[in-house]
Amino acid sequence: MTASGGSFSAEHGVGLDKRSAYLAHVDPVKQAFSRQLKSLIDPDMLFNPGKVPF
Repeated sequence: MTASGGSFSAEHGVGLDKRSAYLAHVDPVKQAFSRQLKSLIDPDMLFNPGKVPF
């Protein structure tokens, strides 16, 4: 993926199958931003529980 100049794309969600790839390849700052944004929009984590960002 990154060796070919690509990136991890999650515009349509990551789901459970690619969760470990997301954690391994996406910048930790972007992961933290996603979690913060999710907590603002869905503070009770009712939508898509257990999915990225968690």
